[in-house]
Amino acid sequence: TIVSAIVLFVSIGGWFLWNMILSSRYNDAKSGKSIYDVRGNFLTRIGRSLNFWAVLFLIVAAVLLFETTVTLFRQYFFPTDVDVFQRLEKDPAIKRRFEEAAASELQQGWDRNSSNIRSSLDIAREEEEQLAREREVHQYLNRPRDEDQQHASHNLEHRDELDEEAAIPRSGSLSTRRKSHDIHDLFSKGFGTIKRGHL
Repeated sequence: TIVSAIVLFVSIGGWFLWNMILSSRYNDAKSGKSIYDVRGNFLTRIGRSLNFWAVLFLIVAAVLLFETTVTLFRQYFFPTDVDVFQRLEKDPAIKRRFEEAAASELQQGWDRNSSNIRSSLDIAREEEEQLAREREVHQYLNRPRDEDQQHASHNLEHRDELDEEAAIPRSGSLSTRRKSHDIHDLFSKGFGTIKRGHL
């Protein structure tokens, strides 16, 4: 990751920088009393030696090889749950199923503003709803005509009953009201109901 790369750069680069500072600023006569050969050692002598860099490279390579071998051995013979899931998530189909199973947990991290990102569960749900609507339409279209006529006559009877309760009778299937009833409604709203025989 970026953080680990930064840490490696700072730690290793800091070690080299510290050696260069010591090589240029160290005073052998005052600090080490001429015991330690520090001043100019890293920049002019050891730093220019091929043996030094070869040994340094072998040390780093040996450490990396040991770490890699131990990690591969552990993953192959003693795998953890993390290792198993990392191996399974390399398959795009299995990774998609994991994401769909954990949709509620991953919803915060998904880009919901994009209309192009849809899970297979959403697509399947939309297809099922579309099929249900199509079946309902087919049922209405394939329904016998006698049933439609009975349904229509039942609606007309129900309307006539409602109109009788509201004192607004209908004549057959016509929805036109008599003029006297219109006047009755007009006066009842503003001046109260009209007595029988005065209209």
